[in-house]
Amino acid sequence: MKLNKKFIKQVLEKIFLLLIFPGIIFAFLEGAIRISGIDVDSISNKRFGINLPGWLISNEEWVFATKFRQDEKGWEMDDSRIDWQKNYRKDRFVEYRLQPDIDSYCVNDFNKLEVANNLRFHVVTNSKGYRTAEFSEKKPFNTFRIISLGDSSTFGWGVDNDKTFSAKLQTLLNSEQRFQALNFEVINMGIPGYTTEHGVRLLDKEVSNLDPDMLIVSYGVNDARISLNSISERLKKEACAIAWVREQLEKLYIFKLLRKLIFQVYDPFSKDINKQRPHTKPNVDSDSYQKNLKTFIDFMKKRNRFIILLGICAPESYRTPMKIVASQYDVPYADAFDLFDAKIEDIKSGKIFTEEMALYKSVYGENQLRNVRSRYVTSDGCHPHIIGHQIIADELANIILHNLH
Repeated sequence: MKLNKKFIKQVLEKIFLLLIFPGIIFAFLEGAIRISGIDVDSISNKRFGINLPGWLISNEEWVFATKFRQDEKGWEMDDSRIDWQKNYRKDRFVEYRLQPDIDSYCVNDFNKLEVANNLRFHVVTNSKGYRTAEFSEKKPFNTFRIISLGDSSTFGWGVDNDKTFSAKLQTLLNSEQRFQALNFEVINMGIPGYTTEHGVRLLDKEVSNLDPDMLIVSYGVNDARISLNSISERLKKEACAIAWVREQLEKLYIFKLLRKLIFQVYDPFSKDINKQRPHTKPNVDSDSYQKNLKTFIDFMKKRNRFIILLGICAPESYRTPMKIVASQYDVPYADAFDLFDAKIEDIKSGKIFTEEMALYKSVYGENQLRNVRSRYVTSDGCHPHIIGHQIIADELANIILHNLH
């Protein structure tokens, strides 16, 4: 009996030494790092020259996309771009999303003239990380709920919250005398970088619980963008057990500190992009893009609700399939390029948007406006500026009021 007690004591001591004692040391180090205030979330080395968020620099897709833009388009990785990236957070179900409660003045780094003139736009997100007012999951009584799903153009890159087409649309609809008894609520769920694959995930995880009366769906430009792995492949990887383990590790300061030390020496940008290029593919191929659009339409039609497909900034190879799908399913389609073309001459002649043009003339200059026609409606040939958002909102209001009538 004495021998058994001695044996048990020895076993317990070994367990303590092998498991519990290292655990105590680990907990002590974790606590010490947290208390010390060491920045474990950003990484820099001689090659970067600036601090980068740790979760981004360890993301092969982001590194490839950044290096591709640097090599192919002369894209510069400066502080303003990196500051904006800090507004994202990882999410296993939709890859990433925006931080909640952002209140920041940002620079439109796609437009060097706006950067040079220090023209900033105000971004405020709600507690859910969306650039819209707070909203309840349960739809309020007597409310017509519209949800805008899309990418950076829907988000409103380059303009203040109240200048996005979603905000403008809500104002226009609520000013309509015929529907004074009805409250129109437009929820902007646009996220920069999102594709239809992200949108379908949002539809399943969040939108379905919000009981929308109408969807405005506007994706395409990021669907067409090339990557090492398609969005669906990346999202499948994030759903596996290994991804869950990695997610838990990334919550530990010890793990983040080790990652920081590794990337201060290792440079992921040293990879030869030309060796990676043959393996690239669109984020979402054209067939999958059309399938995803049909998913949005089927979701709303089964509920006898409305949907509008909206093309902004997407290349023709993706705008055309969107038009075809809209025609097949007999749903309204609006093409921002067509809307802009119809208004530019009146804008140039000063018939409309004179106050807004005074701002852009001071920022861009007369020569830039004459030489780059798209500057009358967009900040960079893609993202609508204040005038572009108003034109889109006007068209959407017309479509919605016509359908309600």
